[in-house]
Amino acid sequence: MYFPTHSFGVDSSRVLEEIMNTEPRSAEVAQLISDISRDTEQRLVRKARQNLDRLVDRLGENDPEVTHLRTFLDLLEGDQ
Repeated sequence: MYFPTHSFGVDSSRVLEEIMNTEPRSAEVAQLISDISRDTEQRLVRKARQNLDRLVDRLGENDPEVTHLRTFLDLLEGDQ
């Protein structure tokens, strides 16, 4: 197992993974993100948006992953 010599200034998700040996997201959130990715691959935009709404309920509108997924879905809808 790797233990960094310092953690000052390190991103919190990296601290969780490398120092505390935990996942940065809960299993439920990770599953929602996976579901949204699967839905977008299958171009099931409505279903992906429903799952994104559930993700927003857990993470909030300002989470970077929410912003990324929302932008991707907007682009996907523009291609249809």
